[in-house]
Amino acid sequence: MGVSIHYEGRLNKLDLIIPLMDELEDIAKSIGWGSRRFDEDWNMLCTAKLVHSNKGAEITGDLGLKGIIMEPSDNTEGLPFLFNSGGKMTSLLGAVGDPKYAESVNVKTQFGESSTHMWIIGLLKYIQSKYVSNLDVTDEGGVWEGGSEAQLNEKRALIDGFIDAFKEKFEASKLKHSNSGELLDEIEKIAKEIQGDQACEGGHPL
Repeated sequence: MGVSIHYEGRLNKLDLIIPLMDELEDIAKSIGWGSRRFDEDWNMLCTAKLVHSNKGAEITGDLGLKGIIMEPSDNTEGLPFLFNSGGKMTSLLGAVGDPKYAESVNVKTQFGESSTHMWIIGLLKYIQSKYVSNLDVTDEGGVWEGGSEAQLNEKRALIDGFIDAFKEKFEASKLKHSNSGELLDEIEKIAKEIQGDQACEGGHPL
């Protein structure tokens, strides 16, 4: 949950990948962000798999991707610009076959600075103008479509309020250690209560 940016597209030409990687790496360094570069062989078959263990999940094998993940210095999620051999933009999870991430890349900005969200939208517009002319962006913050930073902050505050209220009600719930079915019912009940409270206060239900 939280404000996110979704984007998808295809490189104008495959030979733009190295200039794109170099430029985004330089940009990341210039603003104090980290970055991870991917330069795998596009001619190799993707063998990557998502492996789960008691230590968490990790990707093993060859992804067959080229590109870069920019890593903002705040709590914004990493910003992937990764492309398969056909030049299509994808994410790490999309590359291993997760259908939820197959069509577009998703970056959550809810817990970072609003200025970072604004900056990312500017970067996407630049990439659209130079490297990925068919870039399609869905911005839950509304900035891509022309919204202001004030409107973005209003949406972020609404979601922050929902999250805080949910935590408070859930911690107070006596069912938090019950079986999974009862827990799911309780979560749905709490979510509906909070949405109702926000509607009564003049906000927009999530």
